[in-house]
Amino acid sequence: MATKKPNTKAARTATQNRKVQQRSVQRTSLLSSIPFPVFIGIALIAWIATRYWAAGAGLEWIGYPRGDQLYGDVATYDFWGSQMLQGVFPFSKGIPADAAWTNDAWQYPPLAALIFMAGFKLQAGKIGFIQLALIADFAILAMLVWAGRERRDKYGNVTAIANYVPALFWLITPLLVGPLLLGRFDVFPTAAIIAALLATQSARRFGFWTGIGVMLKAWPVLGLLSVSRRAFKETFLWFIGTTVVLAGALAVWWPSGLKIFFSGQGNRGLQIESVGALPYMMFGQADNPKAIVFEYGAWQVVGPGTRTVGLIMTIVFLALLAVIGWWRLQGRLESISPFDIALLVVLISMVTSRVLSPQYSVWVMGLLAVAAFTPQKRFGVIATLLCTSVLFGHILFPAKYSDFQLLHDNGVLIQTIRVVCLIAATVICWRNVVDRLEPASKLEKSDQ
Repeated sequence: MATKKPNTKAARTATQNRKVQQRSVQRTSLLSSIPFPVFIGIALIAWIATRYWAAGAGLEWIGYPRGDQLYGDVATYDFWGSQMLQGVFPFSKGIPADAAWTNDAWQYPPLAALIFMAGFKLQAGKIGFIQLALIADFAILAMLVWAGRERRDKYGNVTAIANYVPALFWLITPLLVGPLLLGRFDVFPTAAIIAALLATQSARRFGFWTGIGVMLKAWPVLGLLSVSRRAFKETFLWFIGTTVVLAGALAVWWPSGLKIFFSGQGNRGLQIESVGALPYMMFGQADNPKAIVFEYGAWQVVGPGTRTVGLIMTIVFLALLAVIGWWRLQGRLESISPFDIALLVVLISMVTSRVLSPQYSVWVMGLLAVAAFTPQKRFGVIATLLCTSVLFGHILFPAKYSDFQLLHDNGVLIQTIRVVCLIAATVICWRNVVDRLEPASKLEKSDQ
């Protein structure tokens, strides 16, 4: 009688996963021993201290290098909110001539408009928006703390030890990202995608929160690739339903909102911070004032081949996304944590994007925090690389941004470290996913 040949790759992967989990338990055992109420108290104190610093730096209550540039976007949000409350939308005839540049800066789905309006209505002078950002920020922390709590069954037996590492990642986010955490819009879609990922057991909630996230900013749609094949249909229906209902309701109020958003995305060029722009910045000529221009709310590289570079990056993004989608369709991703898939696809989108704004670091820290619930192989290396990339983004903006724009060596070096660390982390995450793919032969037999 023939014996079945063991699947050595699957065995190695299972062994590696067990070792990673064992190391994770050992690392978190000290944190896990902290009583839940005690950790909540520590987290509250840390949150208040770090967020007071972030808000104070941006509002210039606290000294910060070029702190006056931190919350410039919030002033634009206030302008949009004040105009929309009067029925004046971007690209409408009512926009003052001296504020026409804000039209090209609008890069948001229409649901974002409600946030800007609510912030201005709550309190003008940037304060209202910052208060809303603090609420979203605190909601993320609360979700991570609650998801990381110790769990017991009805007999009092521990079914899951406490894991406070994700909450700690989010607590230190302003120290790495900087005050931009509260001075940009990105904390809101990040809260939505985290709510979705922490509800992976519920297709309805995942689809609902992903739909909310997409109507705030486009990138949370990538989270759908983290949904298992079995639950994808129901999740997608809830996602589509939520998105269509919101889009329809908002279209009654602002008919051209979605059209303006999509046209704005298509018009974007190659931002100076993007991965594709790095060679231009490294080998550019500092005495050429026409090499960098301000368009569509960002500083962009203008030169030979930039459109081609942008096109190639888009093609690479779509190709890699198609590969991951094909693996999902085949069922080869079923044994991989949805948190790891979400982190990977968003990192790929950042590396291949024509825009890599400093506030995108908020996405990274949010997804990294969630991924810490089920740390993958070499998670410590991934976290170190991503935190380093985020930190150098913080160093770059705003203190060294003008040096970077002027192609000074120190500014370009800071950006190079930021980009290299981001790419390295993405490559490791990709390799980890490839190593854990379900063998195609196994899937073929199960389908027979």
